[in-house]
Amino acid sequence: MIPKGYYCYDENGTCPYWRKDIEHDLYQENGYCEFLQKGDYELNREMVLRDTKTGKQKIAADIGIKASLLWDKVKECGKNYIDEADSRPRKRNL
Repeated sequence: MIPKGYYCYDENGTCPYWRKDIEHDLYQENGYCEFLQKGDYELNREMVLRDTKTGKQKIAADIGIKASLLWDKVKECGKNYIDEADSRPRKRNL
């Protein structure tokens, strides 16, 4: 049921697990994945990023970065994540 590729949709339409999160209707934080049971809002508060200069780690939301791209229907679950260039399945690291 989850489409192949980088996005939560394919030529047949939208992934049945993707929806807009009306409770967190902030710009670039309103995507939600029923499969993950998380949305952009939650993922942006869980994703840890490392500063390449200092080596310090911070949560994406704490530094104002919208790291999750569910709002733009970019796949975050890793299921059927295929690089069209080489057709090998790849899991996206969170």
